[in-house]
Amino acid sequence: MKKFTKTFTTALVALTSLAMIGCSSFGSKPEGDQMKALESSPQFKGDKFGNVPPTVDTMEMGMFALLWEFLFKSRKPSEPLPSVKPVFASTLTADQLNVYWLGHSTLIIETGGKRFITDPIFGSASPFSFLMTRLQPAPIAFEELPEIHGVLISHDHYDHLEMPTVKKFAAKGVPFFVPLGVGSHLRGWGVSEDLINEMDWWDEKVLDGVTIACTPSRHFSGRGLSDGNSTLWSSWSIIGDKKRFFYSGDTAYSPHFKAIGEKYGPFDIAAMENGAYNENWSDVHLFPEQSVQASLEVQAKAMIPVHWGMYDLALHDWFEPIKRAVQHGDKIGANVLTPQIGQTIRLEEKSVLSRWWGML
Repeated sequence: MKKFTKTFTTALVALTSLAMIGCSSFGSKPEGDQMKALESSPQFKGDKFGNVPPTVDTMEMGMFALLWEFLFKSRKPSEPLPSVKPVFASTLTADQLNVYWLGHSTLIIETGGKRFITDPIFGSASPFSFLMTRLQPAPIAFEELPEIHGVLISHDHYDHLEMPTVKKFAAKGVPFFVPLGVGSHLRGWGVSEDLINEMDWWDEKVLDGVTIACTPSRHFSGRGLSDGNSTLWSSWSIIGDKKRFFYSGDTAYSPHFKAIGEKYGPFDIAAMENGAYNENWSDVHLFPEQSVQASLEVQAKAMIPVHWGMYDLALHDWFEPIKRAVQHGDKIGANVLTPQIGQTIRLEEKSVLSRWWGML
């Protein structure tokens, strides 16, 4: 078995970076005083961030053969997925928890009287049309969004951190909550320092009574050839007086889920990464069965599978992630919620959710 030090996703990032030398969306590496602050983190191993347990990535298929199959063998459905324009709450209250999946890993969460968004992507996620093209637009335009009180970024990969969207939120004065080092990208894009909250795992910030906790994940980072793992990756826990929400970010399976559940659970809803997996990437991504199991370990009453259905990022069939997650959830008694893109999720309304992919 041939071993590689970087995953296939990293290879795609490298191809992108080669094509965009000098392009501002590339981002900025931490340096100077910023770098000194990162070096004090327990997650900083030598000269970059690392996982516990460490990741060991392998590729059974040659890299170029895998790239060829990825780029020229389409798995995309012939038609867009069902999508509805989200109808947001007209009034925000402390005891509500409404969740809207806008596709991939972009979610809007209304809880604790506030409204948060995770990993917002309203463009293509890539500055080049031949890489990481999305299946369909977001169900709502950025300009139509209601007031957002906080942006949560899990890591700096292009399908989670998009420069144009970041700039638009910054222009509105919305604060960003990001893992260590990701703030360097935001600063390079002109985001005001007072809007940037850089956090290590287990750090907490309180926004008008809502606790935002930066929690662990098992993944990697980088936007180019020379910045691999120079920034941290994370999950996020949103803790209100009445409701609790968990977002896994991109991650592999590891003991961190139980640790998060013990510290911040039980959660009312968890949004769990559930797509773009491969046997070769098991150290950095979840398989659907692991996604469901991990939702139980963080003590979530219900889970929403995310990170699937919008981008062609892996070699599995388009609907395989949701099918496997639902099948495993039924098997072990987990409450797997299956919203259409844009649909409102409330626990008391779970009966209105259909297994819509079976009708396509």
